[in-house]
Amino acid sequence: MKTKSLFSLILLALLLAAGAYFAARKTDTGVSSRIGQKPFADRDFNAVTRITFVSPGATTTVVRAESGWILPALHNYWADFDKIRGFIRTLTELKIGDVLRLDAAQKGELLLNAPGAPAGAGTQIILSGDGGRTIARLLVGKRPQSANVPEEQPMFAESVGARYVGLDDGDFVLVDNPLADLPASAKEWMDPQFLAPPASELIRLTVTVPERPPLVLSRSEPTAQWTLAGLPEGKTLDAEKVNGITSALGFLHYSEIADPALTAEKTGLNHPARIDAETADGRRYSVLFGKSEPASATRYIRVESAYNPPPVQTPAAKVIAKMDVKRRRISGEK
Repeated sequence: MKTKSLFSLILLALLLAAGAYFAARKTDTGVSSRIGQKPFADRDFNAVTRITFVSPGATTTVVRAESGWILPALHNYWADFDKIRGFIRTLTELKIGDVLRLDAAQKGELLLNAPGAPAGAGTQIILSGDGGRTIARLLVGKRPQSANVPEEQPMFAESVGARYVGLDDGDFVLVDNPLADLPASAKEWMDPQFLAPPASELIRLTVTVPERPPLVLSRSEPTAQWTLAGLPEGKTLDAEKVNGITSALGFLHYSEIADPALTAEKTGLNHPARIDAETADGRRYSVLFGKSEPASATRYIRVESAYNPPPVQTPAAKVIAKMDVKRRRISGEK
């Protein structure tokens, strides 16, 4: 009887152990089934009209308007579409590398608390559509640290290509992308493309400084040599100085977007120095230079542009023009 009881106890223990194992395996299977998944692959990102990044120190918002993506915090200046497109593509391709079971202390350590938390807060990203409908939401925490980085090289401690993230379904995961290009401010997502005249295509330059006669430079075509109107006889044009002007126009860049409410007197654009440039195909640019800000080594400028394409000749017009040239030759007209 004792032997039967012993065997019964052993069998019961084995059954309990097997039950616990399969229960644990079922749980692990649920976790494992998420590994490799793309949590945002099924979202309709084409419907996104607003992206908001909320960090403990700042909030950055980009909005899709009729003219394109803009930054409300920077007087509706254009946002960098390539960065927005790249960020959305990253979300689409994001894969889960591991699913985490975290307590409150661990969430704080990994910066996976909401931005309003007193400590351990991460960056909340909300992608929304018309009417404020949320299309995707995620909480971005720390990047995992590499165990192979020497203590004297802390700058490489976050070199692992992954990130701790809280998904909008409540799971906390490790994803396969470091999400390193999140904007800390609206300025980081400004469109870097400055409306600058293309130096290699210019055929006319007019440089005007207040209280001085304008300098007019021109050439018959983009590959020809520049000439200066009113150049004294016996003098030659300094080609390096001309190239300096055209190159400087191409390398203009901004550091801030000035408040449109600033008056022309404040910016110095009521009496600007200016460069007017024209290309062979009819594009015109005007760069106006206002006051400088010595403290920041910057200057107020405004760029204007227009396009006056040359008239397009139809085949009939070309025939008529050739006939007119022939007629002039026969008649001796000039």
